[in-house]
Amino acid sequence: MNGLYWKQTNAFGVARGYLDPPAGKYELEIRSDSYRSVKRKVDIEPGERVELSIAAGAPTDGTITLDIPASAGDVEVFINGESMGRNSGPFKRIPRGKNQVQIKGGRLGNVVNETVELDGGATAVSLKLEIRGGQGRLIRN
Repeated sequence: MNGLYWKQTNAFGVARGYLDPPAGKYELEIRSDSYRSVKRKVDIEPGERVELSIAAGAPTDGTITLDIPASAGDVEVFINGESMGRNSGPFKRIPRGKNQVQIKGGRLGNVVNETVELDGGATAVSLKLEIRGGQGRLIRN
């Protein structure tokens, strides 16, 4: 709040407690690693007690998990151009919106490209790498 840092949560990650600032105008920002920040302006009069109930913001990111068969060999996974290594995830902290998943190398005769959208209610997507005739493609699990 106005540059002050306060953190107190219960076992469920719910913030409870109070701040005791002097009268004045403040901007309150609540942040979490998993949700978008929520900001509220608060005007506190002398001797006034203000109670706020703030719902969590929308999730900031999602997860993509890949099912890569052993027959694909030693493939490398890229998400939005960034190498995620030679594994199937789960890959967390993927931004909401459209994301480009690319798999290459190993025994694939092609580079596999798929646009995956994490939006609305879809914050986790599971894809399977299917290989036929040496050509790979991603399908939703």
